[in-house]
Formats: sequence, structure tokens, C-alpha cells
Amino acid sequence: MFFRVARTFLFLALFTIPVFAQANPRMAWFNARDRLVMVEADHPVSVSLHLLGGKWLQTLWDGKLEPGTVLNVGSDLPPGLYLLRIRSGEVERLERIMLL
Repeated sequence: MFFRVARTFLFLALFTIPVFAQANPRMAWFNARDRLVMVEADHPVSVSLHLLGGKWLQTLWDGKLEPGTVLNVGSDLPPGLYLLRIRSGEVERLERIMLL
């Protein structure tokens, strides 16, 4: 009986983790060479670019994103590591990105 319950919990845990990992807003994909990013969000979203220390560089988007919208990231910035801040409502995510 114990093993059946443990197996059920393990099965549920394995299939519910991806659901929470894909919660919006999130970065759908990023192309470092072309400096393009796609963000998915159900509600209006603010996407901004920051230095690793947190200093704001530029706002890429502020408002409702249509599905499939591609944003240009730091076309005038030197190559290096940066933070992409994605905020929608009370949910905020930070993604490290490397510009080439």
C-alpha cells in the first residue's frame, strides 16, 4: 500500500513540475547572435534590460504582447552578460542573457 501511494505521488510530482515551470510571464526563446527575444505573457508585461549589478539600461516593451512578438535586445550594446527583467502583475522573472 505504501509503495502504491509513493508511486502515485512521484507520478504526480513529475507531471506537475513542468506546469509550474512554464508559468507566465517567461522568456520563450532567445537568440544571442541576432539579439532577439520572445516573451510569453498572459497579461500586460514590462520587459527591460539591466546590467548584472541591476542598473537599468533600456525598456524593451511595456504593455500587452501579441503572441509571436519578437523584441530586439540591446543592438547598440557591447557583447557581454546582461539581465532581462520580465514583470507582469505581481510576477517577476530575471533571466541572464549573453549578447554576442
